Amino acid sequence: MIREEYTMDLATMIKSESIIPEDAYEEFLKRNKVVMKEHELKTIGSFISTLKIGDYNNFLEYYFNYFFVGYKIPQIGEEFDLLRFGTNFNVNIELKRKATDEAVLRQLKRKKHYLGILNCQTLHFCYREEDNSIVSLGDQLELIKYSADDLMSCLEAQKVLNVTLSDADRLFNPADFLISPFNATDAFIKGDYFLTQHQYKIQQLIKSDLFKNKESHLIEGKAGTGKTLLIYNLAKELMHEDKKVMIIHCGKLNDGHRILNSKYGFSIQSIKSVKNTIREKDTDIIIIDECQRIKKQQLLFIQEYAKQFGVLVVYSLDPEQCLSNSEIRTKIKEEIILNIPQSNVHRLKNKIRTNVEMAEFIKKFFKHDKNDIPLANSNRNIQLKYFKSYNDGLIFWQKLSEKGWTPIKYTPSLHSPDPFDVIDENSYNNSHDVIGQEFDKVCIIIDNNFNYQKEGDILTLEGTNSSYYHSSKMLFQNMTRSRKKLCLIIIENKNLFIEVSKLLEVI
Repeated sequence: MIREEYTMDLATMIKSESIIPEDAYEEFLKRNKVVMKEHELKTIGSFISTLKIGDYNNFLEYYFNYFFVGYKIPQIGEEFDLLRFGTNFNVNIELKRKATDEAVLRQLKRKKHYLGILNCQTLHFCYREEDNSIVSLGDQLELIKYSADDLMSCLEAQKVLNVTLSDADRLFNPADFLISPFNATDAFIKGDYFLTQHQYKIQQLIKSDLFKNKESHLIEGKAGTGKTLLIYNLAKELMHEDKKVMIIHCGKLNDGHRILNSKYGFSIQSIKSVKNTIREKDTDIIIIDECQRIKKQQLLFIQEYAKQFGVLVVYSLDPEQCLSNSEIRTKIKEEIILNIPQSNVHRLKNKIRTNVEMAEFIKKFFKHDKNDIPLANSNRNIQLKYFKSYNDGLIFWQKLSEKGWTPIKYTPSLHSPDPFDVIDENSYNNSHDVIGQEFDKVCIIIDNNFNYQKEGDILTLEGTNSSYYHSSKMLFQNMTRSRKKLCLIIIENKNLFIEVSKLLEVI
């Protein structure tokens, strides 16, 4: 989805207030993509009055041109009250009616984290209306008192960039802000990240309710919405509060799981071993991750245990990421919500891990209209490669692996011949190995086990029915592990290559 451009900066917004009738001003702001509450407008007015010198109109144009009002980082949703970009430094100004020093410091540190990826430094300020004060974030992450003149000098010294909304959005890669507890374990433990406002709100609702009402909660979200980080951050915080937390992972434990267990005191159990270990643990809370894959009898066993011993349960799932027909048929979400109040079902909506174009491509790859407009793919984050023979495709796949790409194969049957045996390179992770993980660059083989079914103008991807696991679900799982780049290596399937290439302007 393309975001609409701002058509108005801070200077224009302030000047417009004096000439547009009060009853029409709110509509004027909405029409110009500026959404502000009445008290926020009042605080901006107080801030401007604190700094005002000389002729008002000239003052606004000189000091406040090109400030974004309420800029939000795409997909992340982190908002900045007043933000202006420059070639020598950027300026971020947060506006508060009233706030403690601790709250201001906490907020400015958060803003510093998000703007820290920009090429030049950002100066962070906060204006408090209650005492007409201005503070800045110092180099040692301390608050420094600033006078109005000091701030004016700073604004005057900035070499301002006239940046459009699209320009600003391109400065931020949402994937840079979402870490994996498994693939960036040290950063997770150190807390080198922030939850989005939406994630934080859900976490606080769960934490405040868990021990008050003694009820279970469900977190639902599609791939890339930040479920894993949210539940592991929840577990970490509860552990810091001396709660005994068990995480049950409905899949294979990966290296990150094992590091968290052995080095940092987590209790993460595989669903396969839970019957043997759960009764040995003194547990306050059970968090079930990837529970769309849990078997019904396993779910009932855990629920009965939780009921018997007064253990609280938090479920996390994505119904779209079932990997077998039996998992799809079980409809585990419906089983879970039978025992959970609707108010305790939380849905993560916005994708964070992948950029918007990647997410849109993956969506269209599985189902699209033949008349859809191709995606620009100007940075070639999505690459398509075609090979006439398996041998050539496998060699290219291996070369990408040697260059830092992560190959992901399909999970074959352990019991009988499987159509994906031909690409079963033992050294590479399969669909089940990478559940819950993410990688910067992912490469996947797509062969003649996949094709498009046409119904009118709609094309829907279908996979072979002869594989033990659900082929198109495995492909979806593999594709959604990518954070930044995706390479599809299409082998012996010319028709599919032609159809997929129509989805992109550049391949």
